[in-house]
Amino acid sequence: MIDKKPLIVDAEDGGMTLMVNSHAELKRKLGDYGLVFEPANSCLLDVVPNAANKDFVPLLGTSVRTVEPPEDSPVKREDVMKMLATTLGGRFMDLRMAMLTLAEERQRNLLATVRLIFFSLRVLCKERILQFQSLMRWADIYRRCPKCGTALKMRLSKSAAECTYCVRVYYPTFSPVAITLITDPTDEFALLVRHKGSVNGVYTCVAGFAHSGETIADCAKREIAEEIGVEAKSIRSLGLSQPWPMPDSSLMCAHHAVCNMGDEVGNCHS
Repeated sequence: MIDKKPLIVDAEDGGMTLMVNSHAELKRKLGDYGLVFEPANSCLLDVVPNAANKDFVPLLGTSVRTVEPPEDSPVKREDVMKMLATTLGGRFMDLRMAMLTLAEERQRNLLATVRLIFFSLRVLCKERILQFQSLMRWADIYRRCPKCGTALKMRLSKSAAECTYCVRVYYPTFSPVAITLITDPTDEFALLVRHKGSVNGVYTCVAGFAHSGETIADCAKREIAEEIGVEAKSIRSLGLSQPWPMPDSSLMCAHHAVCNMGDEVGNCHS
């Protein structure tokens, strides 16, 4: 959708349908008009069969906004919208009218989903993007059954994969991570770290993956000792977490630790 208007194309049967473009094609065409198609303004709507290799491909919805030209500009936004519609091979229609006019119920539902996500639940959009990225990475790696080596079949109804031979079902896994803000006892100063390879001037909180059999609090304490060589006087959970798909599916669990800033800080060479 552009400025809350879906792109419609006339179907062969005389009705109307939503315009569908490939990711590369849409990104190129929008880029010619200075518009951006990226995960921040897109969401996963469905998965559809790919006739080329009998697999499934994601169906994404995107919503972008144009900028009103200056008052003295000879170019009008309406003219740009008409040119853009021609470039994309369709025409823009009022959202409410499209909801009433589209004959196929599935397409009306897809359009309603885009409207709900981008205009009512923007936080949900972010969560679905992270979920989609994590699932795509997991599906790309988890192709064969770890027990018998048979190719796995992805379940569309659930986020799972099933072995066609031993009928085992595998679900996506994630790695718990403790990310900890370290302060002095007065909360006046914070201690941040910069890892090798980081961009100059970029500092972060101490973070690391939990080991098997280790609590998240124990993980936070161990990572502080390993990375900066000081002992945390107290560690508490902030009750906040965030999924993070890069480099692998992780769940970042936030903590706050208090350390004595008079202790000598060591260097971690990892």
